[in-house]
Amino acid sequence: MDADCVRPGRRPQYGVPAWNAWLFAGWLFLVACADERVQDRAAVERSDSAGVQLVRNSGPSAFTALTEVLRIGARDGGPPHLQFGDIRDIAVDANGRIHVADALSTTVRVFEADGRFVKQLGGRGGGPGELDDIEEVWVTGDTVVAIGMMRAAFFAGDVSAETFLLLRPNGVRFSPAGTGPDGWRALELPVSFPSPDTMDVWHVDAPYRTYDPIADSVGDVVLTLRGPAMHSVGGTFAEPLFATTLRAGFDTRGRIYQVDPEGYVIHVYDAAGREVRRISRAYEPRAPSASDVDELRRFARDSVGHLPPDVRPRAVPALARSIDARAQLPLPEFVSTLGELLVSHDGSFWVERTDHGSLAARFLDQQLASYVGRSMPSTWDLFDHDGAYVATVDAPARFTPMAVRGGEVTGVLRDELDVEYVVTLRAAG
Repeated sequence: MDADCVRPGRRPQYGVPAWNAWLFAGWLFLVACADERVQDRAAVERSDSAGVQLVRNSGPSAFTALTEVLRIGARDGGPPHLQFGDIRDIAVDANGRIHVADALSTTVRVFEADGRFVKQLGGRGGGPGELDDIEEVWVTGDTVVAIGMMRAAFFAGDVSAETFLLLRPNGVRFSPAGTGPDGWRALELPVSFPSPDTMDVWHVDAPYRTYDPIADSVGDVVLTLRGPAMHSVGGTFAEPLFATTLRAGFDTRGRIYQVDPEGYVIHVYDAAGREVRRISRAYEPRAPSASDVDELRRFARDSVGHLPPDVRPRAVPALARSIDARAQLPLPEFVSTLGELLVSHDGSFWVERTDHGSLAARFLDQQLASYVGRSMPSTWDLFDHDGAYVATVDAPARFTPMAVRGGEVTGVLRDELDVEYVVTLRAAG
């Protein structure tokens, strides 16, 4: 492997080899003229119920391969714009431009779809467009929002607006999370939990509001996303082990996608907050057991030696406390089938399957992802913009998917030296 690279072109395949990867000529081809094997195995039934389109997908999973088509990054000594210190988020716009939020430099680096460097936004500081830290990046058109813990920076083209506060006087934090026909939208997230002494169960609900980042003002609630049930345990609130968390995504038309914590269902809401589509797929429920908890504890102990030395003091105690507290709660009746949800600008989406393989290993991998990224392979189902199931793919180990654009997924791949690269993988036809 070269020390630094921007490599468009055919790269290694991951997953089941495709019978002819060259037949893949874009996401629309995959959907409209896809491999007959996929079409034969997948059946789609559409109906309406009180104005909600029901899309029921049936048939077994049709696995296809992922091919690496782009790699951006450098080891020590490469060009500065190709050296990433701590990639926290990636956004890909409708034209394929890749926006990389790097925490070490507190910048957003912008690359063309073929990997050519375009520009760098932001930086560390307190001036316009500058932040103390960076956690997320959202993009629509030529507008980019870089989000930190307490503040965010708004960029329109090459001009940066004043940095604005996310923490509100009423004790909530606004997180810009997409756009609608009337401008930006933001999730209203609680900064602190209520006292566990006052209630036994609390739902982490997240109102979704209109938002004007230039005027730094919030508007009406469009929709309240129902979060998971948090139970009082050990003086705090916690979710049961193997339970789902709040998963939501947004397309450029302002539509909201939410994973249902029970079963295999994705709800789609329009820009006004009305449910317009309910997408489901046949699946076999899987019940977690005490042996899964024991396996999780064993995996957690074994993982200590594989964590970087600078991460262990933060990750290990927090992970042990979390498992101990959540193990006191009753296990959910069924394991959460779906995990992360990544929505493309056109409304097609990828959703992670969490019910394949070892429950304990997958759960632990998700818990440690915020510290060291994904270590295990992950399984994803692909859907077109009308909610029809297209294919299933296995993403490689040490790859953390962060953004999708039709049949492509872009994320962070860590090599054997833990150097980070921005990598795009394409689903073969």
